Amino acid sequence: MIAIALVFAAFAFKLGAFPFHAWAPDAYETAPAEASAFLASAVKVSVLVAVYTLLTSVIAQEGLLVQVQWLVAGIAAASIVFGNLAALAQRSYTRLLAYSGIAQVGYGLTAIVTGNGSAALLFASAYGCAAAGAFAAARAYRAVEPDWDGSIAGMSGLGKRAPLLSAALAVLLFSLTGIPPLLGFWGKFLVFLSAAAAKNPSWVWLAVLGLLGSVVSFGYYGYVLKTVYFDELDSEGERSAVEPAEAADGDPEGDSSSGREKIGPATWVVIGLAGVLLIAGLTPLLAGLTRFVGIDPAGLFTLGFF
Repeated sequence: MIAIALVFAAFAFKLGAFPFHAWAPDAYETAPAEASAFLASAVKVSVLVAVYTLLTSVIAQEGLLVQVQWLVAGIAAASIVFGNLAALAQRSYTRLLAYSGIAQVGYGLTAIVTGNGSAALLFASAYGCAAAGAFAAARAYRAVEPDWDGSIAGMSGLGKRAPLLSAALAVLLFSLTGIPPLLGFWGKFLVFLSAAAAKNPSWVWLAVLGLLGSVVSFGYYGYVLKTVYFDELDSEGERSAVEPAEAADGDPEGDSSSGREKIGPATWVVIGLAGVLLIAGLTPLLAGLTRFVGIDPAGLFTLGFF
């Protein structure tokens, strides 16, 4: 059990789960957006798969499954509570994403606790796409406003200056919150449903905690969108709004002087990932929900294409 706990501690460190999260906020805030996007997406998805494999293939054979389930459940619950509450206090955009990522890891670990690999993979995929796009949005906005200090307040007026980028960012943040019909909703739906339906032991309390955490997350994700769409530009922002900004790689991301938004590579990434989350989320509704949602032999809710 001690060996398994130490191995899981290493995985929790890579995930940035509480209490192994201390590195994440500083790293996400100071690293280039491309590196932060990789850390928040590919790394976390792969580690969640590794934890699921360890829990279902190795631990079950040793008769330690229930004990380790409670260990993982405790870290999941602590990550959800700490990540959401800490994110509420953030005023740096990327630092907010870092703390919200801690809470998102808690949701992913909740699916692993129930043994629902379908829910875990779907949630991790949805989060990975949304997180990568959210960090790419920081790269795109810095191309629009090179003097941006990284604060949420500094994103004021983005909705008017870069409407396509802002709309795509809204889709990404709504998916992270779990708003239907985006893919992030289906991920959380299966996670919470599986936790509520689990027996021996029951994980209903984890489902309730996750729902409450999702409600709280709307507060800080909504704060970003409020700033983007409803806050007024300050004098510096007004000055920047009439000057064409060039991307760091030489591609124009926006040109307010011409009255048109020019889309650069980073913005295309944001739009593309937002489109994936929207199309994948609408597919079960358009094709028929019963074709995708079912119950496997273990009694766990699954999506057919996973």
